[in-house]
Amino acid sequence: MHIHEVLFQVVDRQPIFVDEANGTLEVDAGSTSTPPEPWEHGFKDTFIAYPRQVTRVRAQFGMPGQYVWHCHIASRRARGQRDDAAVPRRPAAAGRA
Repeated sequence: MHIHEVLFQVVDRQPIFVDEANGTLEVDAGSTSTPPEPWEHGFKDTFIAYPRQVTRVRAQFGMPGQYVWHCHIASRRARGQRDDAAVPRRPAAAGRA
């Protein structure tokens, strides 16, 4: 997976339960998270999205706007593994204009 215009860190992964009949998924309640792979430490611009796992990442967006994320495997992009994430403008702190 790739997120445009931002570097991020892989936080962890956790198994998910996929209910294909209902088109839903949720984190497997009885599972524990696993840390990033040794080669995934530090800032990245892509990460591996393993099947039936959620991959959590931490990113700092420098400015508000729309950020695109997508899969680099063409067949998955065609199935909709692409989306936008909206990053809103932070409210001004008290006492600042």
